[in-house]
Amino acid sequence: MEEVEGVKKKSKGKESRYGKRYGLEVKLCCVKLRLEEGIPVSLLSKEVGASKDVIRRWAKAYQEQGEAGLRNRVVQVGSQRKLPGPVRQKIIEIKKREPLSGVKRISHLLKRVFFLSASPETVRRTLRAESLIIPSKKKHRHNITRPRFFERSTPNQLW
Repeated sequence: MEEVEGVKKKSKGKESRYGKRYGLEVKLCCVKLRLEEGIPVSLLSKEVGASKDVIRRWAKAYQEQGEAGLRNRVVQVGSQRKLPGPVRQKIIEIKKREPLSGVKRISHLLKRVFFLSASPETVRRTLRAESLIIPSKKKHRHNITRPRFFERSTPNQLW
């Protein structure tokens, strides 16, 4: 078999967090060689550099969805799981009722009393979006002009 083009060679640089990415042409070539020519998966995996499971997955996706199944799916940045409305309302209600409660306390209260799950970071994000969180005061740094040394020239001079 000739060298397959479109495969990114191994580099010491950054890769995708999901591993190596293959182009549509490479996937389509592998799938067609596998399904139409009957070339073994082990030979294809050695030639392309993809694992056997990945090539089998490509073939299955191609059989089910056609070429669309081989395209790289792009996950949008804002597609995080949305917080359910009742949980969001309960977080806001608790914070308005008890303004001194922090995010950890609200999170534990939701779990123990209302049987709703929301991590402290989720509570923090929700309260920040609703402008209900009070920013903590920064610690005042003392301006030390000279460092303190506890060394003395003679023994017993310090005390």
